[in-house]
Amino acid sequence: MLYAVDGAGTRILPVKQTRALCPGCKQPVIARCGDVNADHWAHVTGCECDPWHEPETRWHVNWKMQFEEHCREIVLPPHRADVCATRVHTDGEARMVIELQHSPIEPAEIEERENFYFDKCNHMCWVIDAREIIGNFEFGSSDKFDGGASIRTNFRWKWFRKSWGTVLVHLGISILGMNSG
Repeated sequence: MLYAVDGAGTRILPVKQTRALCPGCKQPVIARCGDVNADHWAHVTGCECDPWHEPETRWHVNWKMQFEEHCREIVLPPHRADVCATRVHTDGEARMVIELQHSPIEPAEIEERENFYFDKCNHMCWVIDAREIIGNFEFGSSDKFDGGASIRTNFRWKWFRKSWGTVLVHLGISILGMNSG
């Protein structure tokens, strides 16, 4: 977990040898800062309160850092959404969850997460780390948006990952290392 809360309820990043509280369950957490893993907070008890919790890679953390701080790791009990942002439309505002996924995930869990976030926000999309499976895609023509700040392109699976075939929402792929080393 990237954020914990201090005694005043302020979200804080991990700092070596610091303790705080989990923003979800309010139990004590300790900062884990080292050379191998991305800096993070861990429950003192060793038991994670979010059943969807997975260890995060630097790719995962660095993607979160691309969003404004108030959008990262939003607690929607009993889960923590990687990113939860507000989209403004002519019809009004809508919350959208972005789930970042580096490791393989089973179809049942994909469905469970989509159903949960749809119930909470009505909008959700996945961004998967495709660096290790980039050869599985064929890319089509691309469209540039916002002066080239983002690129959208169609892709087709050459070797299909069956678990992602169950996705009912938008699926994005990341072929960027996001300075993950």
